[in-house]
Amino acid sequence: MKTLTCIILISAILLVGASPVVSQEEYSIDDYMIDITPIGQERAYESIYMLLTTFEEGVEITLDYSTPLDKLSIMMDEGDNYLYTGNGSLYHLTFSFALAGPHNISIDFETDEFSILDDGKMIYSPTFSFPMPPAFFRCRLFLDEGMSITTPLVPSPNKVYSQGDEIIILWENISSQSSFYILCAINDMRSADNSAWYLSLLVIPGLLAGYLFGRRRPKNSDAVKPGFKTDEEHVMRLLVQGVQTHKELVDATGFSKSKITRILQEMEERDVIKREKYKKKNIIFLNKDNGHA
Repeated sequence: MKTLTCIILISAILLVGASPVVSQEEYSIDDYMIDITPIGQERAYESIYMLLTTFEEGVEITLDYSTPLDKLSIMMDEGDNYLYTGNGSLYHLTFSFALAGPHNISIDFETDEFSILDDGKMIYSPTFSFPMPPAFFRCRLFLDEGMSITTPLVPSPNKVYSQGDEIIILWENISSQSSFYILCAINDMRSADNSAWYLSLLVIPGLLAGYLFGRRRPKNSDAVKPGFKTDEEHVMRLLVQGVQTHKELVDATGFSKSKITRILQEMEERDVIKREKYKKKNIIFLNKDNGHA
């Protein structure tokens, strides 16, 4: 069986991995797309999609990480397999492809991705190293309301836009080289000690908006169950119907993967739901032991 070190992903500032020594003609990296969402302190939820094409049978491709991948969930084409190993300082994802041709891989996990500076800034600074440049590269950073990007910011993103209550920073095909990095600083105002004048600008319009919303809300609208947010209620209604996968919840709600992950994490912390691994997928269902049917 032929073994290829296909992609080396270097998280935070720590360099890991070794240079690939295989011929570039034995496979190609067609798509590499990664979404990152901060979920607290150094922690991040990451979702990676890769489309690879192998030109020979029995190919193995390894990804190296400097931090453990928690709550790991991987979806691959039928017949393809993976193995996750680690020794405390270096962690490996090895993918095995029995047949030549295109291969789809979706990877979801939580890990330590950010550095926290003394002034409270969060630093996202990955280095991506490939044996050859991917045909298409995309990196998206999802920030909650109350978070913003600041300097340093290298390279300049292709686009910064809002989607619902999230701000998305987008980089696409930022380099023709096989190795490149992103450096982005984030201000998190959610936990900052904001000044009184800033809060006053938010409180008065917020009270007015709440008053108007309350007056306009139909009397016969479904009440949100105590302890649930409106977005959680949307997810809850789907789970009442039966077991769901992460992808099914994303498709049914229209929420982003990262938003669904945050909602499920909050519900799991309150023992409302359970998540279990079934075959190559994570399934989500209500915790009936806690009175949720």
